[in-house]
Amino acid sequence: QRGRQGGGQDIETTLKLSFREALEGGRKQVELPSGESIRLKIPKGVRDGFKIRLKGRGQPSRRPSGQRGDLYVTFDVGDHPRFDRKGEDIHLTESIGMFDAVFGTEVRVPTPYGQHLKLTVPAGTQPGEKMRLKGQGVKTEDGQGDLYVEIDVDIPENLSRKQRKILRTAAEEADLL
Repeated sequence: QRGRQGGGQDIETTLKLSFREALEGGRKQVELPSGESIRLKIPKGVRDGFKIRLKGRGQPSRRPSGQRGDLYVTFDVGDHPRFDRKGEDIHLTESIGMFDAVFGTEVRVPTPYGQHLKLTVPAGTQPGEKMRLKGQGVKTEDGQGDLYVEIDVDIPENLSRKQRKILRTAAEEADLL
């Protein structure tokens, strides 16, 4: 906190937001350290650590003619169990079966805004490969990011002896072993 010449002290506070609240933005009632309550406009798509200044919303001056200090609000955005935010882009991992990776498939992937989109995974997709869904990331006043889906391939663990033999024969015929 710092004071101005004859002015009131600045106030700093942190506002905790859920991942979803930060994406959507909007208005939220905030209680200040002084006990005062204000309705704060949260920018759509606000990032963790972003700081805003509200001029004249800090401590009142001790002098009758002095100005109030400013209020600085830092946003503390919570994590999401499935999505990882990097700038305006969102990253997530989607698991598919081994044969889906070999032959190709379609999967429904969630977006950070609650929708599900169809993603075509082409035949021969490798573990760790990333696919981009343009414009499906974080939406802000300045634009929107992309959604990146990293493909994870689940390898079957409990194959019977007969199933392993069939797969080995097929792999040998295809010169994969």
